[in-house]
Amino acid sequence: MAVILLLLLASCSTRKNTFPNRAYHNTTARFNVLFNGKEAMKAGETELETKVKDNYTTLLPIYNYPPQNELGSILPHMDRVIQKSSKCIYKHSMFIRGKEYVKYIDNAYFLMGKAYFHKQDYNQAQRTFSYIESTYKVSDIKEEAKIMNARTAIRQKYYSRAFDLLNEVDHAIYKKNSKKLKLQYNAAMAEYHLSAPDGEMESAVDFINEAIKNKPKRQFKTRLYFIRGQLYELLGQSTDAHNSFMTVIKRTPPYEMEFNAH
Repeated sequence: MAVILLLLLASCSTRKNTFPNRAYHNTTARFNVLFNGKEAMKAGETELETKVKDNYTTLLPIYNYPPQNELGSILPHMDRVIQKSSKCIYKHSMFIRGKEYVKYIDNAYFLMGKAYFHKQDYNQAQRTFSYIESTYKVSDIKEEAKIMNARTAIRQKYYSRAFDLLNEVDHAIYKKNSKKLKLQYNAAMAEYHLSAPDGEMESAVDFINEAIKNKPKRQFKTRLYFIRGQLYELLGQSTDAHNSFMTVIKRTPPYEMEFNAH
């Protein structure tokens, strides 16, 4: 029985496009290797949140990134994500004559790109996200990769590239009518306008308002309300600023944010 099983597994080639091969590699990629990579990503992102310290004397960024020298405890999680993603691609990819037949391989590349992004290895992140865009042209994850590529460009201060990428993805995501993609796009555009030399506070407010409409998680939504209040204050719109800060207070945020909202 064991010999038969070994022969069966050995026959599951990644170079032959047959139903048993596709079924085996899709199932194993999803429920074994990729699952472990996603769990490592969750653990790393939870750890990342503990590293973030906001400075309420300045305008808060849309996304806060800890200094690179404080990433120590996050790195093992991200290294595991990269290891599991690489294993998934190496062992289970069925890329035959320009087409991928294992539908979770693009997810593995995306996880890898995010891990490099969180490690602040932006060159590798950019390469990975760009590879997804150029290779998986009909993938559901292509637009998400392009948005992350734009955020990577913002971190690298390649603002014109970031703006071009976000403009490219704009039409595609609105055709798909995905709240998840709309949230990511609008948040990234707000980040662009708060980071780039030619960014505009009024545009940042507009994109924050659009992001809020698309059901962000509670903590992130409260952060967006706070930043919107700060922007209204800087724009001299005191009533709108007051209303935004009152919304923050009503949402019972962490003490430091509530104190500063008051």
